[in-house]
Amino acid sequence: MRPYKLFGVDPEFAIDNNRTMEDQSYENQLFASKPEKYPWLQLHFDTNVTVSRVAVTNKYDYRGNRFQNLTVSVGMIPARVNALSENPVCATYLGPSLMSSSIILNCSEPLTGVYLVVQQATPKIELQLSINEVFVCET
Repeated sequence: MRPYKLFGVDPEFAIDNNRTMEDQSYENQLFASKPEKYPWLQLHFDTNVTVSRVAVTNKYDYRGNRFQNLTVSVGMIPARVNALSENPVCATYLGPSLMSSSIILNCSEPLTGVYLVVQQATPKIELQLSINEVFVCET
C-alpha cells in the first residue's frame, strides 16, 4: 500500500471489512491520500488472484462528494505516482456518492493479477476511502 500519511491516516486503515461506518474516524477506519494527480491505493497480493468485484465505502463527513471517477484495475504492473494505472480496468464508478455509501464495484469480467489499484481519475484531489472486501474467484 501507499506509504503516504495525512493527519496520521495510514494505508493500514484502508482495509477493515466494515461496511456500516457507524464509528468511522480517521484513527481507525479510513485511508486518505494527499491531494495529488490521480491518487491511488494499491493492494499487492503474494500470488495471482482473480478479482470479480470490490466493495468500498466513502468518507462519512462533508467531503464525501469527492468520491467519484474511481477506477479499479487488476494486473501485474504496480501503480506509479501521478499516472493512471496501466493494468486492465476491472470496474469504474462515476459517482459522486452519498457520504458513508458502501459501493460494490463489479468487474465487467474477472481479472487476474498481483496488484489491485483503486484510483481516482480526477487530478488534484484526495482519495479517501475504505476497502471493505475484495471478492476473489476460486480457481
